[in-house]
Amino acid sequence: MISSFQKLKQRSLCRKFSELPKHIKILPSYTQPKKKNIIFHRAESKNPPLGQTWSNLHEACYQKTKKQTLESNSFMGSLCWNGFELMKQRTWRKLTPQKVKKWKEDPILQDPQELTKNIKFASKFFGSDLVGITEYDPRWTYVEDSEKISQFQKTIVIGIAMDDEAISLGNSFIASGEVALCYSKLAFVLTLMCKLIEDLGYKAEASVNGDSLSIPSAIQAGLGHMGRSSLLINPKYGPGIRLAKIFTNMPLINDKPLDDDITPICAKCGQCAKKCPTQAISHSKEPNYDNPTISNNPGVLKWAVDPEKCFKQWCDLGHDCVICIRVCPFRKKIYGNKSTSVQRFMEKILNK
Repeated sequence: MISSFQKLKQRSLCRKFSELPKHIKILPSYTQPKKKNIIFHRAESKNPPLGQTWSNLHEACYQKTKKQTLESNSFMGSLCWNGFELMKQRTWRKLTPQKVKKWKEDPILQDPQELTKNIKFASKFFGSDLVGITEYDPRWTYVEDSEKISQFQKTIVIGIAMDDEAISLGNSFIASGEVALCYSKLAFVLTLMCKLIEDLGYKAEASVNGDSLSIPSAIQAGLGHMGRSSLLINPKYGPGIRLAKIFTNMPLINDKPLDDDITPICAKCGQCAKKCPTQAISHSKEPNYDNPTISNNPGVLKWAVDPEKCFKQWCDLGHDCVICIRVCPFRKKIYGNKSTSVQRFMEKILNK
């Protein structure tokens, strides 16, 4: 009996799977994830997880906002999503006037080395903190989007670093707003990058979390490791990174995954699991193939997070939770064990 993973491997769209670090194991029974199982999609369905829906989250946000206290006011945090939503509604790259045409219908640059250098420069120039390139790997694409994305050969992964002082505030509207602001910044970079790639005569498709998983591609593109918290751990920014991707047919040079392995460190540490308010993060000594809910992606050796418990915390708070990022020793090693207050953070911004 041929598994769906093996069938996938045989399909022409697969070509060659991208390189993964040797310590990451994938079972032969692995199958592509399904978008309908994402916790946020389930929250919009008739059978939401634990009875919690987006309306629960929005109601909690409204109740917090009514208190009119700065620490609990979610209004400004919610506004930070607007840039992301506006650009998403305009399908990322159609913001420029239609009268602006491509420089050339055929690609004007074709040298992979020169293209790679220019694309990475453009990404950083437009505002990203990280950029890496890997072969398109269909294993991370949601089944529902496979046909749309399979035409591409490369994945450009970009990252925006979160403000560490905002994260140090813990679960506040500022930390939540910082998460949203990073996604709005990503939307800005995606828009310009896709327009640039298309102007150069190639195809581009922007994606944040809607079409495929971001972290596996980021690992393949050499941007970091997956930690116990299931977040990407980057050597320069720790877990404080937000990711997006661009799928393209541009002939680019791939980056390689990082050689080292942080699994022994996460196995010994466990701070994110200990401090998680809803105990959504695994306390297991070693990574395993356990998956607590249908929202998990089975078949990959990892510490699985329970997204239902995590989402419940969001609904109770009225906004995102950043505790696992805040307590991570990789973050503290990079930024120090500093903390701030809402007032001091506001003063820092006002005095820029």
